[in-house]
Amino acid sequence: MRLEKRAKVKIREAGADQPLRKQAPDLIRLVGGEPSERERAARSRLERERPAAPAQVPPAKERYRFSAFYPEKVKPEAVGKILAYATLGSVPAREFAQEALGLMDLPSGVGARVGASEPVAVPAGRTITVTPNVPGLDFGGVTETRIQLWEEVQSAEFRFRAQPDSVGRLCQGSVDFWLEGLILASVPVTILVQEELPEFFRQSLQETRARPYRSVFPSYSRRDSQVVDCLELYAEAFGDRYLRDIRALRAGEEFDPRIQQFIEQADVFQLFWSRNAAESRWVTKEWQLGWTQRTSRPDPYFVRPVYWTPRPEPDPPDPLCTVHFARITI
Repeated sequence: MRLEKRAKVKIREAGADQPLRKQAPDLIRLVGGEPSERERAARSRLERERPAAPAQVPPAKERYRFSAFYPEKVKPEAVGKILAYATLGSVPAREFAQEALGLMDLPSGVGARVGASEPVAVPAGRTITVTPNVPGLDFGGVTETRIQLWEEVQSAEFRFRAQPDSVGRLCQGSVDFWLEGLILASVPVTILVQEELPEFFRQSLQETRARPYRSVFPSYSRRDSQVVDCLELYAEAFGDRYLRDIRALRAGEEFDPRIQQFIEQADVFQLFWSRNAAESRWVTKEWQLGWTQRTSRPDPYFVRPVYWTPRPEPDPPDPLCTVHFARITI
């Protein structure tokens, strides 16, 4: 009240015949009026001179090579081992290959095979999930393990036995490496279940080289929030422009024809299978385009369906039911 009275007195003393803004600009500001031109200019100058917020620096990346060591054959009742390695690309293979051979403890007359990817750029310190997917082998209920990328050489071990109906068969599959639910590399694995290894088979086995998946097309339902959150985290941490562009295209209400171009450019088509995905017309159109690509390229594993429920639900339709569905954690 005292402030308002003093303001009124000063204004009356200045003369009622003059415009109020010219009479007492400071008092107008005091009781809640607008700032002067000088103040606005000063504020604008301060805003321009204020240092910009530091840009967010993406996490440092290291180039890791992913590999798997496994026996060329296993006897029907024997327990075998598959060793999965994540190593810095600068580490020579000989530095950990000898260690792997010692850990495998192979019986006399059984050789070891190794498959390895080219180096893949991965944010330092992240957690990699490793899954063995070899139909015909029983891994005792172990479906995955995790490797924290803290050291130059890190490994995980999977023990297995051949299933009864695998005797005399060639078990073919892969050891897969994942980051935040998206596949990084897939190392082929081929193991013969037999008492003796035919010589022609030993000669035909060559060192397998896994291809790193640099461009992964994720097909998913936007109603699966777990997947959406996982992909956003991956895109930001991994700096994956390809993935960010796909997210932008899928943000609209209509199917963007450029989606087909991204599928054609992809190294792998990863389908996140769920009830929501099965009901989505977008996802259906995408996996049909992906399947068409699969038939036109030499990679039989181009379409990689995954699920995170106890089992794939609902049952995959034809022709998806003919490919392996991998269970992942997201």
